[in-house]
Amino acid sequence: MSYIDLSIIAFSVSMDAFAVALCCGLLNHEKAFKSALLIALFFGGFQVLMPLTGWGILYPFGDYFKNIGPYVSLILLNGIGAYMIYEAFSGNDESDERAKKLSVKYLFFSGIAVSIDALGIGASLAVNQQSIKMPIIFMGAFTFVISFGGYYVGRFLGHLFERKLEFLGGTAIILIGWKMFLEYLGCF
Repeated sequence: MSYIDLSIIAFSVSMDAFAVALCCGLLNHEKAFKSALLIALFFGGFQVLMPLTGWGILYPFGDYFKNIGPYVSLILLNGIGAYMIYEAFSGNDESDERAKKLSVKYLFFSGIAVSIDALGIGASLAVNQQSIKMPIIFMGAFTFVISFGGYYVGRFLGHLFERKLEFLGGTAIILIGWKMFLEYLGCF
């Protein structure tokens, strides 16, 4: 996987974290630097742990998936992308109320929620017997930076771009899935 592909995937899966961090910044103005840092650490950390978990569970069985791996990847990445697009248009703002109080419990469960799509990315890499090292570095670092910045963007801009970014992230994940599948078929 190229650095461009890794960057696009990392940027795309970090859009949920950016959106939640943005909401937190909109609603929580106390101890801004500490709050932004906590959000970035939790979200970036879960963007490392979740794909590592998906990869670790499925990698030992990669030989069984060798012939169907690209198909599984296509389905997983399209499903993840479609879910992100659905979330962008669902109008469900349940994170707004919870973002008013940045407790460890809130950050823990939000960290899991914003990185569920990364679990699928890890599983997709495992069934194709690909390394997980660089993808988790990219996903963790991108999410850390984007979450930290998202908190401050939320303090100033609010909800202006949240849904559009989730839509773009979902679309990018779908396109990467198709690119990987078409490469497998020898079209590139």
